[in-house]
Amino acid sequence: MEVQEFRPGQQVCQQDAQGDCAYVILSGSVSVFKERAHEERIFVRSLGAGSFFGEGSMLWRTPRTRSVYMDERGPATLGILYREAYHDLVVRSEIKERSRREDYLRRAPVLETLSDEQIAQIADALQTEQYDPDEDIVTQGERGDKLYVILEGTCVVTVKTGTAGDIDIQEHRRIHAGDMFGEKALLENTRRSASVTAVTHVEVLFLKRAAFERMLETKWHDHGRVDAHLRRARDAQKSREDGVAERDAVIRPTGLCEAGPLILSYPFLAGSLIAASARLVIRSSPWEFEFVALKLSV
Repeated sequence: MEVQEFRPGQQVCQQDAQGDCAYVILSGSVSVFKERAHEERIFVRSLGAGSFFGEGSMLWRTPRTRSVYMDERGPATLGILYREAYHDLVVRSEIKERSRREDYLRRAPVLETLSDEQIAQIADALQTEQYDPDEDIVTQGERGDKLYVILEGTCVVTVKTGTAGDIDIQEHRRIHAGDMFGEKALLENTRRSASVTAVTHVEVLFLKRAAFERMLETKWHDHGRVDAHLRRARDAQKSREDGVAERDAVIRPTGLCEAGPLILSYPFLAGSLIAASARLVIRSSPWEFEFVALKLSV
């Protein structure tokens, strides 16, 4: 932005003239007048430091609607933003924001089979929403047709279990900028399996299922191929969920055990057998094991 000094009483812009820039007052003040040919000018108002004016002509190439002069009481310093520089800033900002959206989408396993062109189309279709702390973004049990990407802020994922008389709500995890949620609803059009609530002020991007399918159909011209892609994505998602569940499974005994060698099978070690000296610690149901020592046996 160019910075320019103006002397007292100097004209900044003339009513009805074409303009290609906007101004911000850095110091001093200006006076705004309504002027007509062969008529006495009419004072409209004064603008002080921090004020911005002239943006209409810069953006829309329209004639100036008022004349602006420096205040007679002293000089002023103005920052001048030209149309070309403004367009440059807007384009760079849009490119940066679009790249960030595409990067978030490429991290999502459910979209990993899409091409760069399709990812770019989805990035263009994303819309934004904002939420205040403690505001629900999705609620467990409701019908869902959107996926979300967090742009900024932190959310908590909670799962509710039990019946009306005995409801237990547990925090499952916290998600942050760049994380995606709700993709299961996008693929299967099912009810939400958990609630997501804003912990801080949160801004999210969201995409509706209908828009997602419409874009894929436009690309492939074949609804069957869209369904095939959604089935592959669902299968991949289920496979990942099964792997996590298997890895995190709690070892539950069928009865009481005496302290001593115990043979356990860990699925995440590809079926390897582990011999362990274990001590049974009774905390709650189901039983929990506290391992004293581990010894691998082939």
